[in-house]
Amino acid sequence: WKDGDSAIKAALEYRYDEDLAKVAQDQEMVLASLLANYQSNPDWQLFTEGEVMVVSDLPAHMDAFEAIGEGDHQSVYMKGKVGAAYRPVHHDALNALFSYSYLYDMPSEEQVNRGQFRHRVNLLAAQASYLVSKDLRLSGSYALKAGAQSLDRTTEAWSDIKVQLGTAKAEAVLSDRWDAMIEGRVLSFDDPDYARYAGLAGLYYKPDADANIRLGLGYNWGGVDNQLYDEYSDASGLFLNLVGAF
Repeated sequence: WKDGDSAIKAALEYRYDEDLAKVAQDQEMVLASLLANYQSNPDWQLFTEGEVMVVSDLPAHMDAFEAIGEGDHQSVYMKGKVGAAYRPVHHDALNALFSYSYLYDMPSEEQVNRGQFRHRVNLLAAQASYLVSKDLRLSGSYALKAGAQSLDRTTEAWSDIKVQLGTAKAEAVLSDRWDAMIEGRVLSFDDPDYARYAGLAGLYYKPDADANIRLGLGYNWGGVDNQLYDEYSDASGLFLNLVGAF
């Protein structure tokens, strides 16, 4: 639905996967999502989005109705987000984004046994970029994650968590066909009190000067992700990506 400066998108999906060989488990999934945007004025855009997903693993002795309320066989994921994007019409060198998110993530019993945490957290994030010249763009971001996590599905034994992430990045145009990028990241934990540092650098190639796609090759030191949804990830090493802008 779209009307003038407002737009709304919604989706509802149900899926049932049956294990015909009966060697694993049947599974059913319900997914609902909502996305809304409002252009309050030429410089500001407000947005909100939400997502709920419930997945039930159905053991051989249990049907879908019997699994209702059986938390050990069910995983729940809920995320809500509101934010604002600032893109000034008369000064388009500057871009900024601000957002608040709430996340509740309860993995199934099998996932918890593999070390997946149960979360209920609040996330605040801000990021901005500035085109210093036609060949250089600088950007930075800050994010705060505060809430609680637990490995126990059966009790309310939650422990507080507080994590902060800061990034700084520079992107440069080297020639008509070559671009370069370098970024530093700092991830700080309050409990225990320590920090992780990471950096990445990449080189990008365009097939021709007017191409809308770039092929990049680079390396990530330290493995810190640029978002706080999974602060325990370790994605170090070489990376290859394809970037398109239309």
